[in-house]
Amino acid sequence: MDSKKPSQVSGSNSFVREQYDKLLKESKILKQKVETLEKENIALKNSLYNLSATYSANNSSKKHPFVFNFENDKSENEELTETTQTEIEQENVNNIHFSIKHKLKGHNGAVYTVDFSPSGEFLASGSFDKSVCIWDPYTGKKLKQMIKHTMNVTDLCWSNDSLKLISGSFDQTCKLWDLESGKMLNSFDFQGFVQCVKYNPKDNNIFLCGTTKKMIVMKDIRKPSESFIIENNSMINSIYVYNDGTYVLTGDSLGYIKTWDIRTGKCVNSILNEQKGQPISHITISKRLYDDEEPRYLSVNSYDNIIRVYDRGFSPPSKQCKNVLSLKGYKNRNWPIRSSFNCYLNEKSDILGIPSPSDENILSNRTKINDNSNYKDDKLNMTALLATGSSDSYAYIYSLKLNQEGYVAPTQRLEGHTGIVYATSFHPINPILATCSADCTIRIWNSI
Repeated sequence: MDSKKPSQVSGSNSFVREQYDKLLKESKILKQKVETLEKENIALKNSLYNLSATYSANNSSKKHPFVFNFENDKSENEELTETTQTEIEQENVNNIHFSIKHKLKGHNGAVYTVDFSPSGEFLASGSFDKSVCIWDPYTGKKLKQMIKHTMNVTDLCWSNDSLKLISGSFDQTCKLWDLESGKMLNSFDFQGFVQCVKYNPKDNNIFLCGTTKKMIVMKDIRKPSESFIIENNSMINSIYVYNDGTYVLTGDSLGYIKTWDIRTGKCVNSILNEQKGQPISHITISKRLYDDEEPRYLSVNSYDNIIRVYDRGFSPPSKQCKNVLSLKGYKNRNWPIRSSFNCYLNEKSDILGIPSPSDENILSNRTKINDNSNYKDDKLNMTALLATGSSDSYAYIYSLKLNQEGYVAPTQRLEGHTGIVYATSFHPINPILATCSADCTIRIWNSI
């Protein structure tokens, strides 16, 4: 019988030991990764996109999978933010009133985000069904459905010319779409779930996104392999890019509103939205009256069921923001609720109509908005409207007098959705509003 030489046995043992050490090392790395993922999961449950709510017994028989019971979802601010229908009706005297125009069906999951194109001709929506849909807001017809994401779509942003769209998703990507063909032009990978995305309005070759990995990432689509990364100390839940493309405003999961200089990557301003540091779910800026203007007013949705409106002054970010209004009556607790701003002339003329996209009224209204002579004093000439979603299945409208201070109640409650209303979007020209919901539908509202 042949026996192995001592050198062969020693070599064999050495190989086994080497493989064993390699497996131990790989096991340790995998364990560290699992621990990291578990920590991220715990953080996510306490962050903006807390989607781990369980079905209640009352919802077990409901038709849609994303309808929840909020009867027991009370916060310590519930008494402060509770607004009755009577109060709303009394407040609504002599204000713009919205009524339902279309109910859009076409998604197979909760609709998380909606956004009108800058031209006003299209409406985009993103959903838990992993798709992006393009709609005609005037007819309610679905024009395209684009499916490339592998998890829910969280945010959308149109290019200035309304020809391209960028989407962010929990699949840790942003995808660039061509509107005419409905095809994906490119896909960009990121670290962490993408929670918000915005084009640089000065250069649409550049976009920015915020992730659960506490990063603001700037990407140039002409250089897809390169990224400029700004690190924050908490998850980025909402993002806005200044008109000149040099600054970025973020709202995060620790309740801070921060201004960043994207040329240096430095934070130049930081404000705690409310004393307890509850997460910010969304930030939105008032409508620009002139093409080169940086809008003056900022609104912030927070988990404490209050929307705070800030005056940023005439040349932000040179001055500290001042909290001038607090909007009550809606419910935001533990849900990624979003709002939108718009402004309309107090002189109610054809701007309150609903023209078709080819109608001459659209051009005249756009000219009216861009005519500087009409806005020597925007406080006197404009009515500012803010619309927000809510976790109680309603959308709320607020009519704001931007020279007032204190608490403001809604002027109208929009009823019809049967699940959480996640987001709202105003038409860029006419008083048309889109809302999207966990009931898998989008509703188009207009003022008559």
